[in-house]
Amino acid sequence: PSLRKAKIKDQLATIIDRDLRLIYETKVPFIQIIDYLRLLAINEGQPLNYSKFQRSCGLREEVQKNLLYALEAVFVLRQIPIEGRRSQPLIYFEDQAEMAYLSDSSFSQSQKMEGLIYRNVRAQFSYSLGQNIRYFQYLTRGKARIPFAVQSQDGSFGMLPIEGEQPNKSEKAMAASFLKTYADSMIAFISPTIKATAVVDNRSFVGPLELFV
Repeated sequence: PSLRKAKIKDQLATIIDRDLRLIYETKVPFIQIIDYLRLLAINEGQPLNYSKFQRSCGLREEVQKNLLYALEAVFVLRQIPIEGRRSQPLIYFEDQAEMAYLSDSSFSQSQKMEGLIYRNVRAQFSYSLGQNIRYFQYLTRGKARIPFAVQSQDGSFGMLPIEGEQPNKSEKAMAASFLKTYADSMIAFISPTIKATAVVDNRSFVGPLELFV
């Protein structure tokens, strides 16, 4: 494990001190960028909170936004828009190992599932559907949340990880909000314990985690 961590650390050092600085000429030191990346990793999948991050690592909002642009350009992370009365974007890391290293794996089971699903599903959809697709998160002021959704010319497909084999009342309510907002949409409840796909209704189903990763 220590050798693996050292390799990832060297990999990030190369990306930040060589590739990133070619895109964004910044005097922000390496260690401060790493601290910022750790904050992003811990908050992966959540709306970006620039003022909170500034208090933690000292980077002004403008600098954070420039860094996010550069980090996206060198394929460290991707910004995903939020829809449903929330305007801030969020981020997901592109590499599972880099995210785990930066967050020190201090994630809940549901957070781990969300990131794992994003990193695998995005690659699958991009390969099978080409470039005419859009990724987003659905999040309302009433806290209805679909962590990851894909929209194409055929409609919207939302993915909601669950802990059990069937969605509970709250999870069904979040799905209903998403399905009401987007025409021609479907929801997949993704379970780590179910063994086979099970239909919930004509617009939603429960699928095993293995189907998506």
